[in-house]
Amino acid sequence: MLWIILGAAALAGLSTSQLCTDNVRRFCGTSPATACMNDRCSIAESSEFDDSFRRQIVDAHNQYRREPFNGQDATNMLEISWDDELARTALNWAHQLCIADNVFGPGHDRCRVTPSYSSVGQNMAWGAGGSWGLSSVLANKTVDMWYSEHKLATSADLFPFGAKMAIGHYTQLIWARSHKIGCAYIVRTHPYGKQSWIICNYAKSGNRVGQDVFERGTQGSNCPSGSTRDSTGLCRVSNDAQLRSALGIQEP
Repeated sequence: MLWIILGAAALAGLSTSQLCTDNVRRFCGTSPATACMNDRCSIAESSEFDDSFRRQIVDAHNQYRREPFNGQDATNMLEISWDDELARTALNWAHQLCIADNVFGPGHDRCRVTPSYSSVGQNMAWGAGGSWGLSSVLANKTVDMWYSEHKLATSADLFPFGAKMAIGHYTQLIWARSHKIGCAYIVRTHPYGKQSWIICNYAKSGNRVGQDVFERGTQGSNCPSGSTRDSTGLCRVSNDAQLRSALGIQEP
């Protein structure tokens, strides 16, 4: 089995034409807008109708977002929930990587904004092996590998974030102010058995140099406006409009 980290879903009814708005195209300017990409890797299977993958990858993210870093809990860690716009743009880009027929392909997309989010982060990975067509492997193994980067991190790397590339997947995974996620995979037959590209898009984008990954203190004691502490210590969104205002989330 091969595994390579590339970078730091029920989508029926949401089409590329709904994402490729005038505002998105204007925001991206001369950069290709992933929301407007229609090409499909015809020899591959995708996560488009895989509800199990969606549930498992959200749960895996929230499991790790509850974990302290070196004994330090987060006062403001938002619970992650699914977003179809982010998932559709992730799927559009996964198809591009498959079409490129290269492990690393073109790398991260240059403009992944959606009609609802002008700031979108991204984690990517590639895997190959006999089990890489299974939702449980694609969801859980991917997130486990991203989280494993915490072993390379120190408090000085996180408070504030200093753009250490070796931990970028981990820091986006646990970025406190990211509260929406949309992920996708593409799987095709490969000499190793199965070949898969996995992409997760996040809003609001994390990995902002000079900002703390999370606020340290009593778990869930300082949830952002529009969210409240749940029984697990995460901040669950109770008023999306209020939260967007508190976090400064904007449309393109």
